[in-house]
Amino acid sequence: MDDMTAILDSPAAGTAVVRSRPRILSVLSGRITRFDRFMASALVCLVLTELLLSRFAALAFPSFWSILPWTECKIVLALAIFCYLFPTPRLAESLPLLLWSALWANPLQILVELAARSPFPLVDCRLAVIDHALHISTATIHAPFSGPPLLTFSILIYALFFPLLVAPVILPCLYGLSGAARRFVLGSALGIAIGALIFTFLPAIGPWASEPIRPSSLQLSMGNYLLLLKTRAPMQMDLGRSAIVSFPSEHVVVALLAVRALAAIRHLRGWAWAIGALVCCSTITTGWHYAIDVLGGIVVAALAAWFADAVCTLLEKSDNPQASAASVPMA
Repeated sequence: MDDMTAILDSPAAGTAVVRSRPRILSVLSGRITRFDRFMASALVCLVLTELLLSRFAALAFPSFWSILPWTECKIVLALAIFCYLFPTPRLAESLPLLLWSALWANPLQILVELAARSPFPLVDCRLAVIDHALHISTATIHAPFSGPPLLTFSILIYALFFPLLVAPVILPCLYGLSGAARRFVLGSALGIAIGALIFTFLPAIGPWASEPIRPSSLQLSMGNYLLLLKTRAPMQMDLGRSAIVSFPSEHVVVALLAVRALAAIRHLRGWAWAIGALVCCSTITTGWHYAIDVLGGIVVAALAAWFADAVCTLLEKSDNPQASAASVPMA
């Protein structure tokens, strides 16, 4: 006990604590990386493009203040204060990434709504035909899960998507794998953007529009909102109902990219892939997506992961020419 007290009271121990706080401060406010500059530039370009497109689409753009993620910013600020009072450099390193995830969320939702204003017709019948050609019927798979307790279980699995938005940003950083977290943040933004582009040309409501599936009130609300957007009548955006993309499944895209980042942590790898597989399956069991939507989501996730690897590797080499972070394999 006396030896432990001597160690804590030694000048070296005090120096370690003192030195940790400046490192945290440099992460929180002082050091802006090339990744930060890239994300900021891309976000500004996206918002300016959306402002222009919204005029042609007769879709009222939300106010600037409503786009900002106030709740998320308060959480990041609280964590920043915690990291200053109780030096935790690795947690501090995740805070800028959490902030970028929050700042990109609403602009990406706006992009989806603008994509829904395209003049291309709904393709629900085509997607159902593709499913049947693959000998898969969403209605048949969904039937056993249409009532409790399996319906409750399926919805809970589907809801695991939301923790998968945060865990891949924080946990890799805590394990010293911030490169995996950066690839998730950038890959998710790219994946949703690619999905919105495909949705522009291949819009669809969901399996309940073409198969004998009774939609939930939320599914019915999302489908009606998409139909309203398709009328191209002047209207105000509703960011609360922007989860309208059927093909490809953006649920699958983000879930796979999240699992990929978490799989960088060795002892979480098995659990991460198991959860990812369940989330992908739940998109069909809950009746939200066709099977082809899941396959499309897998392809988009792979494409987004490849782009994110390429961009992050380039930015990391520019920041530190002597050491570049290793890319995270897809499997």
